[in-house]
Amino acid sequence: MAAALSYAQLRASLFARTGGRVHAVLDGRVLPGLPARFAEARTVGWDCLQRGALGPEAARMAAYIVELDPASDFTDWLLSEAPSVHPGWGLVWVSTRPLLAMREHCRSLGDVLMPDGSRRPWRWYDPELLDALLPELSPSQHDELFGGAQIVLVGPRAWTWLGLEQGVLARDERPLMAAAK
Repeated sequence: MAAALSYAQLRASLFARTGGRVHAVLDGRVLPGLPARFAEARTVGWDCLQRGALGPEAARMAAYIVELDPASDFTDWLLSEAPSVHPGWGLVWVSTRPLLAMREHCRSLGDVLMPDGSRRPWRWYDPELLDALLPELSPSQHDELFGGAQIVLVGPRAWTWLGLEQGVLARDERPLMAAAK
């Protein structure tokens, strides 16, 4: 088992890539009040993953993508407090792509093709669902999902880095050191 890392070490590893950008996909069903929180948060930018105008209830329940500012209180809240208070809030992407490109990539993942040929929306950003589904995906589905990026599932006890290494799904669980009391 890997040695436990401090929150500061795990957080720094997200922003360590030269030219890298860090985006979070947030589930409005899990994190309450996202639109209002974004209005007050310091972020690089954010957008809804659903297309078109949404009524207040739909906006409250929608998924959002936000480009994280490494020096923001919002980023610290999301990565340090939210995993314990709101487990399953979403996931983090580490890539070199800007917000608009990541938004479109995330939107492209929003529907699943059923065996009968119909399309249905699915919550692919749910960490438990994604973690269970990843081993079952084909190599081409892995390529489509990751698109050159890494996914990080931020939990209260460990952060799990997911990506492709030489075309093969790679998983690196990094335990979080217990906070000093």
